[in-house]
Amino acid sequence: MASAGHHLIGGSTTATETTAPPPRTGAEPLSRTGAEPLSRTGMEKFALLCDAVAHIHAGRPAQARPVLETLRKLIGPEVRPQDAAYELYRAALVNRVEEHGSPSETNLYTQAYDQPQIDLYYLLTTHLPFMDTSRVVNELLAGQVGAADDFALMSVGIGHGRQESALLHGLAAGNPGLRHCTVIGVDPDRESLATAERTLRQATAEHGVDLDFLPVAKVAEELDDDDWMSLSRIDVPLVVNASLALHHMQDPSPGHDARDEFFQRLRMLVPCGVVLNEFDTDHHEVSFPQRFFNSWRFFGTILRAIEAAPATRQEKDHMKTFFAREIMNIVGSRTDDQRFERHEAAATWINRLRRCGFEPYGDAPGLQVPSLPADFTVRVLPEQVRLGYRDATVCSVIGARPAG
Repeated sequence: MASAGHHLIGGSTTATETTAPPPRTGAEPLSRTGAEPLSRTGMEKFALLCDAVAHIHAGRPAQARPVLETLRKLIGPEVRPQDAAYELYRAALVNRVEEHGSPSETNLYTQAYDQPQIDLYYLLTTHLPFMDTSRVVNELLAGQVGAADDFALMSVGIGHGRQESALLHGLAAGNPGLRHCTVIGVDPDRESLATAERTLRQATAEHGVDLDFLPVAKVAEELDDDDWMSLSRIDVPLVVNASLALHHMQDPSPGHDARDEFFQRLRMLVPCGVVLNEFDTDHHEVSFPQRFFNSWRFFGTILRAIEAAPATRQEKDHMKTFFAREIMNIVGSRTDDQRFERHEAAATWINRLRRCGFEPYGDAPGLQVPSLPADFTVRVLPEQVRLGYRDATVCSVIGARPAG
């Protein structure tokens, strides 16, 4: 089938691809993850997705609808595991073109799902090693804290505080002199903040460490002058952790980079260091066809890893639900204002940190990388630590200290 969207198909397997490569000219078509050839039926399904994307991008939603209906019939009433990606993207594109589609979206972690996104996230960390970045993140944070007997941790997107609890356990075990810590938990969900406080109080009580927990029920871009003023009054070493949170930040107006402003204000606090953990792909300011292409490559890798995981079918379905919501927001949102899953490539975050006065790093002295199962990878580079699957990067952990 000839496709108006075939220019989206390319030959790179890099998860951080940000420009659509030229059409393939070889004999074998590209798979949904860029690593293995598609079947003839798979080619047809992907071509239909590309056709629909091209119609939508050209402002022809009426022409996209019958294409998506043809795809629905090809997939059939029972979605097989190998068809999961096609169905997730079909559903997202249908939402974008149909009048009954969702009129608006919000941050996925503030929506009232039967299965909250944060609970699905913790399921992912159990089965997918590239999602469990806590050991690498905590080693970098611990290096920034050093042997301080009192410190403050600002954690953006603290969730239930599990990673931060592990950090406090490790710091207290390695530093008997630790007597007090302050944790500033930034998260839009008040229930998560309450859970995080309970988790952290239990951890510090086990080691006789005093804890001050300061909940901030906001997303990062909602921090106001009063919040930043309160942070400036912290008079102990400050470290900052942001795990899969800052990509939700939306720019308030064209030409106003909310992420740059966040790191500029953070730099004024002169923290000991920052550790950033983000998906390594670009869904922020690229065109709709490019966003589709980047997300297809990126989530295709993750869906393959889910299918290969030693998990039950129900657990696999739940893990796919997490990413189904992300895909819906990335390609199914009907306006840009509704998009909150605005991931950026690691190189973009590294450049941002530099221009905001930080020096990024990944290869910290003594950093011990976790041993991972077959097909899962971890690479320590001068400016980041990459965790992935079959050589495709999924998460990048970036440490940074104030430059100069």
